[in-house]
Amino acid sequence: MTIKSTQVYNAFMSGAQSLILQKQILNELNVFPVADGDTGSNMAYTMEGILRSSKHYDSMSETMNSIADAVSLNAKGNSGAIMAQFIIGFSETLPDHELSDKDFIDGLKVAVKKVYEALSHPVEGTMITVMRLWVDEIDTLYQKSHDFTTTINTSLNKAYEALKDTPNLLQILKDHHVVDSGAKGFVHFLEGFIKGLWTTEKIIIDEAVENHVHESHMIDSSEEIHFRYCTEALVRTDLTDTQDVKNRLECLGDSLLVVRSKHYLKVHIHTNTPEKVMDDLKTSGTIIQQKADDMILQHLDFTPNSKIALVTDSIADLPKGIIDEARIHVFPLTIMIEDAPFLDRITMPSRVFYERINTFKSYPSSSQPTLKSIEDYYKNLLQHYEQVLVISVSSKMSGTYHVFKKAAEVYEGKIVVIDSKQNSGAQGLLVMRAHELIQQGLSIDVIQETIEKAIQNTKIFVSVDTLKYMVKMGRLKPIVGRIGKWVNMKPIVTIDETGHGVTKGASFSKKQTEHRMIKEVVNMTKDKKLVNYCIVHGNDLKRAERFSTLLTQKLNKAPLFIDEISTIVAMSAGPKTFAIAIQVEDNQ
Repeated sequence: MTIKSTQVYNAFMSGAQSLILQKQILNELNVFPVADGDTGSNMAYTMEGILRSSKHYDSMSETMNSIADAVSLNAKGNSGAIMAQFIIGFSETLPDHELSDKDFIDGLKVAVKKVYEALSHPVEGTMITVMRLWVDEIDTLYQKSHDFTTTINTSLNKAYEALKDTPNLLQILKDHHVVDSGAKGFVHFLEGFIKGLWTTEKIIIDEAVENHVHESHMIDSSEEIHFRYCTEALVRTDLTDTQDVKNRLECLGDSLLVVRSKHYLKVHIHTNTPEKVMDDLKTSGTIIQQKADDMILQHLDFTPNSKIALVTDSIADLPKGIIDEARIHVFPLTIMIEDAPFLDRITMPSRVFYERINTFKSYPSSSQPTLKSIEDYYKNLLQHYEQVLVISVSSKMSGTYHVFKKAAEVYEGKIVVIDSKQNSGAQGLLVMRAHELIQQGLSIDVIQETIEKAIQNTKIFVSVDTLKYMVKMGRLKPIVGRIGKWVNMKPIVTIDETGHGVTKGASFSKKQTEHRMIKEVVNMTKDKKLVNYCIVHGNDLKRAERFSTLLTQKLNKAPLFIDEISTIVAMSAGPKTFAIAIQVEDNQ
């Protein structure tokens, strides 16, 4: 028989919808490779790419290229990337015209081969086992009967059998008394795929799929997470051989998968050093998408220690240890470096930024988050928490606050967004104050009122070593920068009550600047009670530690923390930046 492009398109559309409808069940089964409860969501997101972006053409190759591009761009997570590679592999050898039985079966064989080649360490008892055994069964049955329709319909029994056997091949599945989540997702895909293959009229998206609500669940796991970040990148490249990429990345983590389509590489890896992954991948092409999800925090979210999730953006300075202990959710803002997106602090730490600050062809810029990215972020948090409290960077310095606020509108009463009117360490102090109030069990309205008052009593004083980076970021006119350089001007920058950055005078030596900053901080504690203070810096830890000793003596209190400034702040402040943030309150 011959298979038309409409049938193949229908098969993938139907398969995608069949899988999407099962994503909640798949999330509940998810224990391998990490019990983070997102296998169903990741596979469904990948399949949604087919529904949203793929198109049907009369040409078989054009149709499959459209589907392959859709899954390349939307592949998410380990399971989504494997599904994407299977589909891309199937598309690679298909002719432009209608398919023969042999063309179809040969395409499936190539798909399985490409999946195994894409994985650095294939693990049996997972989706790949079901893929392989299902295709082997099709090949065997067809060789005996040459009846394509019966072969395809009957082959589903082998997929069911292989799925049922996954716990016997993978101990962690047997320990949890579950089948492999990804394998089950693939079987549900096959159920729809085979049904759609026999449909000659173009399939439309089912209303139940369009309205399907994302829900995520997790089976608790005592398995230790060795690699913290589930890291992915989409790279536009002409590279055809992916083995070298795999060889280079293999030492950086586990669960490595490199998927190649006609125009893109999709890379998935669990790693503790996402910045090294991106640094390597930029040598292979242009990075156009990236993510690095914190799997430890995701795991902890399934057993929340409060009813309110605390969120801030990456401009807030807080040490990682405090963030982890307090379970603070930090949304990473985006840095554009030579047209490639990087994640503030995660895939572009300030340490790396300083090393390259004078090598960029064009100076980097920051980008506010998209509305959808924040909506998805909220949606995930509200699966585990009753309410969300957001403390953002000053709205006068970034559009981030407005995006946080806009995205919260659909969750009336569940999300409170506060404009900190601060940044850096001052923003971090406000976040920590909110954490203390949450732990006291106060209502979100009371917390909001308290933080709004605390904003008025929180200040930051910043000393920059040079004005040239503020000029590069457009914060100062070039003439001001030149004058500052000529006279060795060392301005002290603070933030006014509206959230605008303003100068608080200037000195002409570091010593004078430090003296003035100490004076400003001490003066704030004369008539008010010191709550907390912190010291932040731009690649100048020695100076920060020296000031810590000095201020501890002056204030009779050690700083809450010393931390490196965010990369986005470093872009305008430059290296050797130094700041003191302080929070006071009225004497009782």
